[in-house]
Amino acid sequence: MGKPRKVPTPVKKGQNQTDKKVLMTKLPTQRQQARATLVGKKAGVATTRSSGLPHGSMTKGLRMPHNTGKDQIQKRLKNKSPWFQSIMDPLVGADVKIPDATGFETGTLQLVHRDSFVMPATVNGVMGFRVICPYPNKSPAPYSKNFEFTSGATVAAVAWDTVTVGEFETSAPLQSYSVGVRVVSACIIIQSEASLATNSGIVTGYINPFPSSPFGNADPLSVYQNHYKSAILPLNNNAPLIVRWLPIKENGGHYDMFYQPTNPQGNNDVDDVPFYEMGVLVSGAPSGATFLVTVVVNYEFLPFENAINILDATPSPQDAQEVDLVENWVQDLNVVTETTTRAVSKSPASSEVAEPGQGTGFGMFAEVVSEIAPMLLGLLL
Repeated sequence: MGKPRKVPTPVKKGQNQTDKKVLMTKLPTQRQQARATLVGKKAGVATTRSSGLPHGSMTKGLRMPHNTGKDQIQKRLKNKSPWFQSIMDPLVGADVKIPDATGFETGTLQLVHRDSFVMPATVNGVMGFRVICPYPNKSPAPYSKNFEFTSGATVAAVAWDTVTVGEFETSAPLQSYSVGVRVVSACIIIQSEASLATNSGIVTGYINPFPSSPFGNADPLSVYQNHYKSAILPLNNNAPLIVRWLPIKENGGHYDMFYQPTNPQGNNDVDDVPFYEMGVLVSGAPSGATFLVTVVVNYEFLPFENAINILDATPSPQDAQEVDLVENWVQDLNVVTETTTRAVSKSPASSEVAEPGQGTGFGMFAEVVSEIAPMLLGLLL
């Protein structure tokens, strides 16, 4: 007789798969845990962690925290761009230059102009302030000026006072010592002096880059709120508001051009100094409420040859990659946003200026990659 035939021990359904699952959940790596989950799901058995608690299937990909990966890289790049930081906060952005290839030694000058206005007693009255041209220029009055206030404006028709206008304090020095001027960054900051009990109304902030003419005198308030790049914010937040100049090329205007400060305003000739309108309009505020306005403009200019030693002009950093990055970043910036009283009240200051050879543009990429590479490797391993 032959050897007796062995009868296999019956195996319960899912036992082998469960044994595999139990063995694999004891393994340490995330990849093996994912495989164990897949095996358990195919066998119809609820998978468990080593703690014995049930858990769902794993999500696809890595669980990335906020502000990592691409967002983290963009944030670090923005922090390393002096020009972008100057656009974000012009008050501390003095001495910054646009890092394009000018080929000339350039100087810098910062304007800080402070003013105020009072709400009128007119029903549906509107009061406001606007910069019509941040560049120094010379034209027959009143068009040779830089800013103006509203005059008898209402919600139905915003009228501007084109006679009583103002000129920036930096216009005369720039006309005396330079042959070309451009804006690096600029802003208008408005603060309400109304009490908490009467701090009502709204502020409309807007920019109108390189218009054919800013001297409209009958447009309703809704045009400024809907036609231009604008935003509406309530005054009862009790926070200062900032309207930022943005480096934009449109309507034939180029932010990176140097304009001769002794030329007239307009857009009829290539040598004309262009308009660039940015302003604030207050509506719904109580009569007699006072508003403080601060204008900051950072200039880069080409000095006369005999003024270079006096003004200590230096070559501008050259980095086309940083220019491209900033032009893309500003597309997502809010034209108008809240700021803080502390930010407004601080003294003008210079930001960290990138010298030739420092890490901007491609150099910025190299620095950021070296900083973030260990983090990414730690997540992938």
